[in-house]
Amino acid sequence: MGRTANTLEDILDNFAFTDEGCWEWQGAIGPAGYGQASVDYKHINAVHRYIYENMIDEIPTGKHVHHICRNKRCASPYHMQLVTQAEHNAIHKEEDSFN
Repeated sequence: MGRTANTLEDILDNFAFTDEGCWEWQGAIGPAGYGQASVDYKHINAVHRYIYENMIDEIPTGKHVHHICRNKRCASPYHMQLVTQAEHNAIHKEEDSFN
């Protein structure tokens, strides 16, 4: 999985910043396309959720974190919005209809 990140600061050192404002994860990528890491010896299978929870707020039960930039490797808190599963499904259905 590459370098083990031990703290939030270590996680923040593993991003490349794009012209579009994305914080692209440069570490391990899981099968679903999301960044993965270890913090304090705990596996994180969605770095964007970890960033949201540590920089913005808790993710309420039943909410999903949607990447408004459509970049699964992005963890910019400015590119995330909380949605319900139904909203998330509708967003992706709409996006898929344009591809």
